[in-house]
Amino acid sequence: MKKGLTHLKSFFDRLHHEKDRFLFIFIAKYWPRFITPNQLTVTRIVISVLLVFFMANIERFRPFILPVFLIGALTDLLDGAVARCLKQITRFGEIVDPLADRLLILPVAFFLLMVSHQILLFLILISEIFNSLITLFAMKRRIPVETNIFGKIKMFLQSVALLGMLLFLPGGINTFFIDVLWLSLVFMLMAIIYKLINIFESQNAQPAHL
Repeated sequence: MKKGLTHLKSFFDRLHHEKDRFLFIFIAKYWPRFITPNQLTVTRIVISVLLVFFMANIERFRPFILPVFLIGALTDLLDGAVARCLKQITRFGEIVDPLADRLLILPVAFFLLMVSHQILLFLILISEIFNSLITLFAMKRRIPVETNIFGKIKMFLQSVALLGMLLFLPGGINTFFIDVLWLSLVFMLMAIIYKLINIFESQNAQPAHL
């Protein structure tokens, strides 16, 4: 199984690298150096809190939800690329970035799916909780883990799907965007399996007294 996942990961890693190369052209030349990747990540957390408030008062704040979510999604697109381009990768960013992603996605998914797509919402929530528990287990055992490319694709697909749903509010939810969310769960499953395999191999490689 790992061999197949590794080949698939290599393919998507190459695409991700090409995306970075494109963004680096802009970042290296035009990015304001006073805006750090960690600031973008923290901004995404603040945006998540705002979205909870906006969605809870949706009739009043409906016009703000789509643009605010879009800004949050853009911070996810840029923070990692800026960190890699400007050599500003930090431990804080590695830990907080996945948390910021979940905080951006889950509240919006909850409000959009809780009425008519409860099973999909439940699976999204459970998969995120399970993935977080795996990461905490690895950190406790001092096993280095990071968001792999499958997790990044999952985040991208969920962002696109939720943006599409928000775009058509207050109308019904297009089945295409629901299908994209189901596809995101496939990538989440691959991300979890790949992470578990790496943790298992790292544990076996450690000395017995550890």
